[in-house]
Amino acid sequence: MSVEKIDGALLRNEKLPFTIHLNYVCQNLRNPLALAIWCYLTSLPDDWKIYRTELMKHFEVGRDKINHALTFLNQKKLLEYEQGRNEKGVFEDSYIKIKCGLEFMEQHKKLSTDDPAGTLKTRCTDYPLHGETAPTKETLLTKEEKRKKRESSLDFLPDKENIEFAKRLNVNIEEELESFKNRCKGKKTQYEFGRWLVNAKEHAEKRKVGKFKNKPQESGSTVKFFEPGNPDYDRLHGIG
Repeated sequence: MSVEKIDGALLRNEKLPFTIHLNYVCQNLRNPLALAIWCYLTSLPDDWKIYRTELMKHFEVGRDKINHALTFLNQKKLLEYEQGRNEKGVFEDSYIKIKCGLEFMEQHKKLSTDDPAGTLKTRCTDYPLHGETAPTKETLLTKEEKRKKRESSLDFLPDKENIEFAKRLNVNIEEELESFKNRCKGKKTQYEFGRWLVNAKEHAEKRKVGKFKNKPQESGSTVKFFEPGNPDYDRLHGIG
C-alpha cells in the first residue's frame, strides 16, 4: 500500500487550512460515524455553533444516529458538554467542547493494558468482531464500571434545544433535570430528556385537573346518616 502524504511546506506556502489528528484516534475509534463527526467538528473554527440538525443534514442521517454518535464520543472522552450559568445561577446556552484525543488514547491504552488478550470485557458492544456475538452489558460491566456509569449520568446537562423546549412548555427545567438524573433508568441523552419534559407537562396538567374533580363538597351540603332527613336514617326509624 502507498499513501500520498501532503507536504507541510506546501500548506504553509499556499496558506491552505488544515487540521492535525492523532493517528491513534483514527486507527482505534471503531464507530465510523462517530469518527467522521469528530474529524468534521475538529476542522471547524472554535466559535462554530454546533446544531444536531446541521449534522443530520451534513451526514444525511437521522437524529437518533447523530445522538448515538455524540454519546459514543462523549463516552470515549472525545467530546464534552459544558453548561453555562448566569449570575443568578440560571441555565444559559450549553455548548460542545471537542477534545484533541489525548484522553481517549490514555483511556484506550489503559483498557488494552488491563486486558492484553482482548477478551470480551474490552471489546465494543456496538460493533463486535465478525463471527462473534455481541456481549451483553451485564457481562461487560464490573462494579467499578457501573459506579462510573452512575456518576457519569449525574453529569448529564441539557442542550440549547432542551432549554428552549422547556420554556415553551412552561416547565421548571432545574427541577425536572434533578428528577431526570435520579429517576430515569435508561440512557440519559438530550433526546430522552426532551421526552421527560413532555411527560412532566402532561402530569402537571393532569394533577391540575384532578384538583377540581376531587374537590370536597362544602360543609352542610349533605345530611349525615345519623341525622333526620337522611333516607336510610328515616327508613330505619320509621319516619315518613
